[in-house]
Amino acid sequence: MRKKMKKIYVLLVFTFILGFLGIPKASGQCEYCQYPNICNFVNYTIVCNGVEYPIQAVICYTCNGTPNVYNVQVLELSYPAALERLMYDPYNPNTACEDAMWDSLWANIRRKVFELCGYVGCPERVTILKTLPICGEFIYEGPPGHEFIRKRFHPGSCNLRCVVELSVCFDYNTQTYDEQLVNLTFFGECPIEAKYPWGRISNPDEPPFRIECAQLWSNRFCPWP
Repeated sequence: MRKKMKKIYVLLVFTFILGFLGIPKASGQCEYCQYPNICNFVNYTIVCNGVEYPIQAVICYTCNGTPNVYNVQVLELSYPAALERLMYDPYNPNTACEDAMWDSLWANIRRKVFELCGYVGCPERVTILKTLPICGEFIYEGPPGHEFIRKRFHPGSCNLRCVVELSVCFDYNTQTYDEQLVNLTFFGECPIEAKYPWGRISNPDEPPFRIECAQLWSNRFCPWP
């Protein structure tokens, strides 16, 4: 019996170690989301102008930081450069595509945060603070014709973020979320010289590049109300 228990214990320890080693390392952003926070990859697609675009977000969830408050922070967002050019075309921006990206992302995150942190049924409510980087690291990479853009949060002097405060509950009768916007604020800093790389993004022949401190979106307003 003792040998059997010892084998089980060794197996559990081995599994525990593998669990840490098996965390996806594609972005490295999970280093900013340490235990007891939960780092999670969200993968989804949107259709824009008849074309399907894959999107991946790296999200940090905090369930137990403050009672009745759930925190979700976007650490990285990546998608094809072709989608970026559609959304931020300086002459004809496709706002519907951008809205679809944010709406789908929030639907995925909201479902996941309730699964991880616990459902709160109406009329009781929980505060959800969702945070998005406005300035950070901007990466343009990949082979010609298949370029991807990665936008990353980094702590330091280029970490401007918008924080949207929501009051949310889940209606079990209708199986829907009741959501109210409470507040929108900004934290962090972003040097005035940090710009969005308009010219480089609009050029499909642009070679890969990396900007350590850039404005990540077309303006410094919060794109995710």
